[in-house]
Amino acid sequence: MAFTTTQGNAEYVRQGALGVGDIYTGRRKYSLSDLIVMQERSYAKLDNILRAEAKVINVDDPEPKVLTMQEAPVKFDVSVASSTSGLGPDDDTVGIGDAQALFLQAGDILQCPDIFCDAAGTNYSTTKFASGYTPETMIVKSVQLSGLSAGNALVRVMRGNGAEPTSGVTQLATTMDLIHMGNALADGGNAPNPVSFEPTDVQNYCQFFSKTWGVTDSEMPINVYGKMTPAQRAEMKRREFFRQKEYAYFFGRKAVLTQSGGAKQWMTGGITEFVPAAADALDGVTRLIDFGGAFDLNLLREKTEIIYRYGNANQMKHWFCGGKFFTALYNGLEKFIHVNDEFSKRYGWAVYELELGHGIAMLHRHPLLTDQATATNEYGYDCIILDLEYVKLMNYIDVTVKPNVQTAGSHKTINEIFCQNGLWRTFPSAHAYLFGITG
Repeated sequence: MAFTTTQGNAEYVRQGALGVGDIYTGRRKYSLSDLIVMQERSYAKLDNILRAEAKVINVDDPEPKVLTMQEAPVKFDVSVASSTSGLGPDDDTVGIGDAQALFLQAGDILQCPDIFCDAAGTNYSTTKFASGYTPETMIVKSVQLSGLSAGNALVRVMRGNGAEPTSGVTQLATTMDLIHMGNALADGGNAPNPVSFEPTDVQNYCQFFSKTWGVTDSEMPINVYGKMTPAQRAEMKRREFFRQKEYAYFFGRKAVLTQSGGAKQWMTGGITEFVPAAADALDGVTRLIDFGGAFDLNLLREKTEIIYRYGNANQMKHWFCGGKFFTALYNGLEKFIHVNDEFSKRYGWAVYELELGHGIAMLHRHPLLTDQATATNEYGYDCIILDLEYVKLMNYIDVTVKPNVQTAGSHKTINEIFCQNGLWRTFPSAHAYLFGITG
């Protein structure tokens, strides 16, 4: 027989009376041995919001598309500087890309916000409102596609607010823009030609999400402390299921992979992937916004102006904040942040409201961004900003529980929770990602 001097072990030997710590651990009857506590955080906030807001659409194909119609351009880029060569004193030719020039026709009025002239169009300046001058307007006389070079239309304009300038006319440079201000029809003239253009589409995918839980036939009858019931296992997997979906909705990449056998595996794109950089944004300004330093209220308002340039008419966006971002925001704006009772009761967690001048921010503190944080990239100071008008939950197969998915003849029981969902994403410039706040 092997005796031991290790306190609390079997065969422990000591001189004197035994104390509580000396009793063999395996023989002790501990209190509350059947109480199982789920340690978790509220993760599926975006999924819950999409369902609570009724922003759910049912699709009948795992590769749904969204048709989008872009606005007709109002701002036109000067691609080739203006010239007066071979023209009368009142006319210039200016180059505009063919794709934009298709929206112009004779009689249209253009304004140059970089050139200022007097009412008669005889005196010019490039200094803003110099001598009381106002931005110059001009009338389009003709448009010839690729008239200057391949892809650059020759647009002939009457300069100087419709007058006939004789000298000192400032050249329209390629750094300048022209603003379309409607048209001016001659008395008794014909209506302008219609300008029609086709919509485009945005591809989306519905991803298959699945979690299983099970028990073997030999485990089922055994009696142990803290044995998890099938219902408890199902609850644990359900929460893990929605937690992983949340990562896909925020940081997923849209792709369709094909296995060697030809089977397709869809991945839904996350909102972060959809947020445009400068080259893809509608106004040429990136929505991946680097704060670039310590929190500053004035700088936040400047960034907010960009965030709220496009979006729903109510100017309300939902901000999913990392814990450190929320702390920085609260430290600087505590007096102006308050709990929105209506949204808090609707969603089941505290939703804070902040009016930033350019729009309203509904603040949700989301632990997902804390989990994203690494030693080299601090996601806790980040914030994902969504316009829910342009984000919906697509259901191809809604969340379903399927019992007994084990193979026939196996000595176990396996159940599954699964769905095939995706994010319906459109209007990239309405969303944003704010990062780069330092501690």
